[in-house]
Amino acid sequence: MAVFLRVIEALRRLPKEIRPKKVYGCEVWCNLDWLPDEIKTVFDVSGEPDLQAALIDVFESQVEGGKNYTEAIVGRRIANATFFASHATDKATRLAYALDLTPLIEDDSLDVITWMQGRIAEFNAVVTDTLESFS
Repeated sequence: MAVFLRVIEALRRLPKEIRPKKVYGCEVWCNLDWLPDEIKTVFDVSGEPDLQAALIDVFESQVEGGKNYTEAIVGRRIANATFFASHATDKATRLAYALDLTPLIEDDSLDVITWMQGRIAEFNAVVTDTLESFS
């Protein structure tokens, strides 16, 4: 969360004309399963599995000391691909989920906490609607 807040803060300091066109918050240490599928951005990361592991391993302070985050993150991506579109044949072997953060760098007046609470409210609505449909 701290990195997320600092990145948004830094990007907002840039002149609007040189800000990135898109910014995504991808799952790494935490998953984004709580996001409703309608607002989740899905990236097919099936290619280059060795590169993916190498990129995770760059963060030595996070992977040293006996925690195997590399296999866990890769495993999450494999699981995402398997559980995605549960009634369809898999089209990918690894999927990474992301939240599109672009609105936060397009509109500096958006409060980050309020905006994120809106995403949580969307999740709450989806869960409530689903439960009510089975009642």
